[in-house]
Amino acid sequence: MALGGDISDCLCMPRTKIVKHPLQRTFLRAWREHCDLSQEELGARVGMSHSEIGRIERGEIPYNQRLLEDAAGVFGCTPAEILVRDPKRSEPIWDLWGKLTPTQRDQALALIDVVRGARPEERPAPPARRRAAEETQPAGIIGR
Repeated sequence: MALGGDISDCLCMPRTKIVKHPLQRTFLRAWREHCDLSQEELGARVGMSHSEIGRIERGEIPYNQRLLEDAAGVFGCTPAEILVRDPKRSEPIWDLWGKLTPTQRDQALALIDVVRGARPEERPAPPARRRAAEETQPAGIIGR
């Protein structure tokens, strides 16, 4: 369209329908109920309205990282658990894992490697061990 031209001179692309995919289910409602909180109480603790909490729980609007982190602090879990773990179901591995120290977690992973028949070298080292290795080994030999 030239300057000063009529809008009818514009060649527009046909409108395409935007397909909205359903949002992935979370366990936000299950965690909230597990902690005996109302939507209003959770909303007040994470800086959101109860209606926003309800819409997120129903999958009408997406959650964000800030909500996951704040809600995890309220629930006493990790942000990832809100996405994948139903607190009402007994999942002993998660319960046990949460009670382990970092050293015990490394030992548990080593045992799992034995059961799987995998060698520990095939699994990347946790960040703390990588940093320690980088500090103690000369450059150029890390990962050998």
